[in-house]
Amino acid sequence: MTDVEQGSVGSTESRPRTTTALGQEHGHGHGHGLGTRGRRGLVVLALLAVAALARVVPLYFSPHPATLDGFQYAWFATETLRTGSFPITAFRVDSIVYTGLIASVSGVVGVDPLRVTQPLSSLVGVAGVVTGMAVARRVAGAFDWPRRRVSAAVVATGVMLALDGIFLRRTMVADEEVMSYVLVPLLLLALHAVLRRGGGTRRWAVVLGAFLVAMPLAHIFSTLVAGLSVVALVVAHAVRNPSRRTLLGGGAIAAGFWVYFGGYYQLAAAVMQLAYVDRVVAFPGLFLAWGIVLVVGVAWVWTTSSRARALAAVVPLLVFYLVTVVNVFVSVYPGTPRTPVLVLVPVLALAVPLLVGAFGLGLLSPRRSAGALVVALLAGPLTVIGFSLTASLTPEYVNTAIRAQTFGHLPLAILAGLVVARLLSTRVGVDVGDSSALPTGGRSLVGTLLVVVVLVALVTSVPFAYLNLDTGTYPSTTLDSEFRAVGFVSGAGGEWATDHSLSRVGVHYYRSEPTVSPTASWLSGGASPSCPVLSQASWTTSGAHLFPFAPETVAEERYDDWLGTRHVVYANTGRDPATVSLPVTAAGQGC
Repeated sequence: MTDVEQGSVGSTESRPRTTTALGQEHGHGHGHGLGTRGRRGLVVLALLAVAALARVVPLYFSPHPATLDGFQYAWFATETLRTGSFPITAFRVDSIVYTGLIASVSGVVGVDPLRVTQPLSSLVGVAGVVTGMAVARRVAGAFDWPRRRVSAAVVATGVMLALDGIFLRRTMVADEEVMSYVLVPLLLLALHAVLRRGGGTRRWAVVLGAFLVAMPLAHIFSTLVAGLSVVALVVAHAVRNPSRRTLLGGGAIAAGFWVYFGGYYQLAAAVMQLAYVDRVVAFPGLFLAWGIVLVVGVAWVWTTSSRARALAAVVPLLVFYLVTVVNVFVSVYPGTPRTPVLVLVPVLALAVPLLVGAFGLGLLSPRRSAGALVVALLAGPLTVIGFSLTASLTPEYVNTAIRAQTFGHLPLAILAGLVVARLLSTRVGVDVGDSSALPTGGRSLVGTLLVVVVLVALVTSVPFAYLNLDTGTYPSTTLDSEFRAVGFVSGAGGEWATDHSLSRVGVHYYRSEPTVSPTASWLSGGASPSCPVLSQASWTTSGAHLFPFAPETVAEERYDDWLGTRHVVYANTGRDPATVSLPVTAAGQGC
């Protein structure tokens, strides 16, 4: 391995540098752009402030969790603090870590877990941006670039992760997955260090061991992605350097991790709930086949030409966008809602930076082993997506594919950061010392314009984070008026009907007995539910949420007439007024 490669992971730099009292590096340009450590620090702080601000926007609309699973974790943490022990029988096998985190923070700051859950999740989401920047530093540092260009790549990666609408949405959700955007990259970073380092391997091995043990406890689905990415990283190292460390050591780590989390889930499922695993178990042969595709694909990508390597990322991305556009006009997957135009616009805008990142895969080379991190971070989610879409075209598997694609945004952001750093090399003083790479004339202007287009596209994608994906409305959070209405109807006891979103609040936080089927039946022309119904004014406009199915609307006149035939026992005002009504004559027990 070269001296440059050694500098990409170790704490020391591979190239000698001297620094003036002001922090300016000799031999790499003048004191402008990102040229001083102080200025780089200010840029990073400003970037993280933007990332944090974008992730706390839901709190402007409501103090409650911005995702429905967040109410379940708020209840878990509340019960933990009340009883002094975890409510294990209500847990999924991956509920322990995040419940413990929310309960601990709530206990320390003296604020109710319901109020802590969303801001804490947003903060963890910012940590995901920092983690992406740390991995970008390792990858960019493996290039023979001046420090300024490396810093530009890191900042560009951070900007993309801070403003990427899809990544932004998933890194402010109030559930355990938000931790995975920190844990998975750090796990792979530690494994990369173990597979290629000489000295210091034991310290990295301890770090790796901690991440491997914690991952299955933190999130089931992310553990599956991590397990595939671990295999991909071992393959990438073994293809380039087939040594005892990579083949035997790396193989043992990958196999041991799969055995460990498979065994844990099998044992824990006896007392806790287990999700996602059944989707793999239902098609074991197909999953194994995709595992083989993963191994062969990574070996090919890591040894093929730069152009072919770039196409390996571009083609799947183009297929994704083709399916997304078609889904606006016709449901590609039976029983799932079509994509609203308001959702399509920010998603299409995001195609620009993502495609720039996909083409950036051609910049990587097996001569710089840190690039294997990006390949592994991409290969894991791509394999899950491929498996999900070939297993069954049902809402469950389509949702699995959608969840998996978010993990691909971090490596694509790193690649986009590398491209942007090269394009900016002469425009903002990022790199004056590498004259062989300097674009000139029209090339420089085109490069600058492309960077501006990427930034505009990122900003345009931001609204996606706050939209309801089935209706195209905002904000995608539970309003306080909705929360209070659910509390009222839940307090009456017994079964009640509403749409999917409000039913989840009742199940997760109030532990009540809501149902959606009577609501869906009435909206489609059926009989009025014979039980209490929590309805909303938005049912006459954007429609009632019936996930995983498409929303249903009702004419305003029919809605008003329907309420006129029932006893209205509760009503409130707000952005989306809620009403609780009872049948005049009960038709029987329940709904």
